[in-house]
Amino acid sequence: MQKRWLVSLCLCIAIWMTGQNVLAVGLDDSDLLNSQDYEKVAALEQELLSMEEGEIAYDKAIKVYTGVDVFDNLTIDEIYAAMQQSGYEWKVPIYNGDKTSMISFYKTPELSEESVREIKRGMKDGSLPKDELEKRQEKVGKFAFGIGWIDHHADYIQMTEDALRENGISLDESEIYFFNSQPGVHYFLMALVIYDGEKYVISLDKDIDVQNTATGEISVIETGTMFAYDILTFKKSTATSTPWLIGVLTAAAVIGGVCILRKMTGKRRGRIHHAQRKV
Repeated sequence: MQKRWLVSLCLCIAIWMTGQNVLAVGLDDSDLLNSQDYEKVAALEQELLSMEEGEIAYDKAIKVYTGVDVFDNLTIDEIYAAMQQSGYEWKVPIYNGDKTSMISFYKTPELSEESVREIKRGMKDGSLPKDELEKRQEKVGKFAFGIGWIDHHADYIQMTEDALRENGISLDESEIYFFNSQPGVHYFLMALVIYDGEKYVISLDKDIDVQNTATGEISVIETGTMFAYDILTFKKSTATSTPWLIGVLTAAAVIGGVCILRKMTGKRRGRIHHAQRKV
């Protein structure tokens, strides 16, 4: 009897450990310091600091899944499955005063057939070194980085924790995952919060337009504000929005009971310019 109990316990532990690459509590999925990727990311530190001044905040890193259409009416299980198949990158801030250099660490993808043909043409006509293809292929699967500059102190972990606290949601009882651009729409960085069987979304880098699935009404959700995933669907990113319009639309949304809105103050948005560098 005791042996059977031990076998069952070991089996449960094995199943639990298998799911840890996606299933997480709180912000565990974005714990870079305890991730198997940490040493590979940290190996690029000296080269990175030769280009950017400041303090690398590994404890503020987030793991961002790419290429998942979160707003495609997905169930929680479907989101998990999509994450398993998705690529990802680590966004790690470097703080220098009030400014942030947001570093995106990503694995260099496989070269497409078209890319191989172009490289071979360049090698043949002399515009590329004769060992260019070999060098590119050696980088496949290894981490590279890109740099985005933000004109304020950007802390996506703190923004997420603030939004949870303002809406009375426990960090330790939630699952939190980060996603970037949705296929076919404008880019924005978001946190997906799974709590008590429900899904919520926080836009982390810009105001966005959402549409009430029942009435068709479009409202502006401000950066850092949480809203219910199942009630509102993403429409497009908003470049600018007037304060009075935000107030009117927010009030209407609250009165209608269609989403959770907590206006966060003191947020400054910066235009992010991207520069890519592969190593």
